[in-house]
Amino acid sequence: MVLKVEPVLGALKELGVVSDGSEEEGEKKRSVEKPWVVLPTPKGARLIQGDFVRLSAKEHIVFLCSRYKGIDERIREWVDEELSIGDYVIGGGEAAALVMMEGIVRLLGGVVGAKESVETDSFTCGLLSAPTYTRPEEFMGRRVPAVLLSGHHEEVRRWRRKQALAQTLARRPDLLARLPLDDEDPMLLLEVLDEQAHRG
Repeated sequence: MVLKVEPVLGALKELGVVSDGSEEEGEKKRSVEKPWVVLPTPKGARLIQGDFVRLSAKEHIVFLCSRYKGIDERIREWVDEELSIGDYVIGGGEAAALVMMEGIVRLLGGVVGAKESVETDSFTCGLLSAPTYTRPEEFMGRRVPAVLLSGHHEEVRRWRRKQALAQTLARRPDLLARLPLDDEDPMLLLEVLDEQAHRG
């Protein structure tokens, strides 16, 4: 199964992606930004956090989702960008489009309560997140780290940074290799490596 060109062209005309050449259409086109067409496809560039940031600035986005074997090649004429959510194949582009929408929408103002929450996300700040905890303070013999209950904001910040560095070193060292380290990070990394040596 391949998505045919005629119904796609009709839909794109209806959405203002492709002009039908009328005067009314020309006026509409001048007053509204042309929708940006994204094709979720395994052939696309691999999706990264920076794509969400870039796409969140677009006024209108159309996700053109295919099924099974894809689209008639001539449809690509109206596609602005092709993106892949990973090196695997699923039945269609709808699930990939949902992933992209969620990543984009959460960056829009007012969607996530605190702007800092978005700015400290993994792949935005360059590190994986530090562990997080909720109440109760103790559950089945496992306690929330004492530093998080201390009320000492600088120690909490330092602990979180150190844990983020440790998580990234253990799970995604490729991210750490690209991260511009601040003045404190080399010392924290040495502490992480020393602790790992004593555990191992």
